Amino acid sequence: MKLNCVNVGYGDAFLFQSDNVNMLIDTGSGLESEYEGYEERINIVKFLEKEKISHIDELILTHIHEDHVGNLDSIIKSFSISRVWIPKDFEKVKKIEFIEDKEFNKNSSKLFSRALNEFAQALDFFRKNNIKVETLCVGDKRNIAGIDVSVLGASPDITDKFLQYYKSLYECKNFEQAQALVDQMDAMSNHTSLLLKLEYKSFKGLFCADNIPANWSEGIKECIKDINFIKIPHHGQLDAVDERFMRVMPIEFCITTASSERRYNSANPQIYELLKKWAKEDGRDIKVLFTDPSREYEYLKEVEYGNGSIEFEIDEAMAYRYKK
Repeated sequence: MKLNCVNVGYGDAFLFQSDNVNMLIDTGSGLESEYEGYEERINIVKFLEKEKISHIDELILTHIHEDHVGNLDSIIKSFSISRVWIPKDFEKVKKIEFIEDKEFNKNSSKLFSRALNEFAQALDFFRKNNIKVETLCVGDKRNIAGIDVSVLGASPDITDKFLQYYKSLYECKNFEQAQALVDQMDAMSNHTSLLLKLEYKSFKGLFCADNIPANWSEGIKECIKDINFIKIPHHGQLDAVDERFMRVMPIEFCITTASSERRYNSANPQIYELLKKWAKEDGRDIKVLFTDPSREYEYLKEVEYGNGSIEFEIDEAMAYRYKK
């Protein structure tokens, strides 16, 4: 089994490959500006083509934000897909014509509204082309692409509230009210992220998307006591770690998907100082890796620059290499 943590800049795209089975978690951004002027970053479509992949067996979409599903339209136009996994009840999302091409006060809200409608259009495409769409919610256990997947989040209360906002937005006819609802949904969307534990042989990975520890239930501690790989939530911003949970996990590798310019104060140095401090106190080693590292982190021996992905061999032991 191989795992490629693809350098899509500020965003998530993870490719698992085993026995000609391909599973993709999120699609990264679809904005040209995310890649222009950054030779090391690569659009996920170009990366998959470079890997000579023409078919995606399993596609997992963690939540609706441009940096996670912004390239969805290009993915469905470029590759055949067998099955798609989305958060529970998100299959109800339909395109909202009323907000199309509107000028929002916040750029983030504009990007969110676009991602929301593109997500809805993709669902419509899947239905019309008989592509199976399945949902995931807390407590679910599935075997996807030969990987045991346990769903630890998001909280159903948060997801339900998000979808209530969506329903109000769908029925809304006043743009000022619609704009306020989009702002609220944009702010809440991170918290609806699927929190996934993936297990394959020695690999015990926690893929958090943007689901931060403040939203995690105390009950998940028993589920994460063997985690040796973590995708740091929320791109390594200050709310990404919490000692209550991080000290429970025997983390060997942590991956951060922040951009090299450290947008929104992501890849915050305090995060890695804490992770290394806790690891040292617990008598273990930890490797801190970045898909799109900043030059500010030259003091970390593990960091290399100009890579299109970090590729892991995950079997009885884990090894990684940087891929140009």
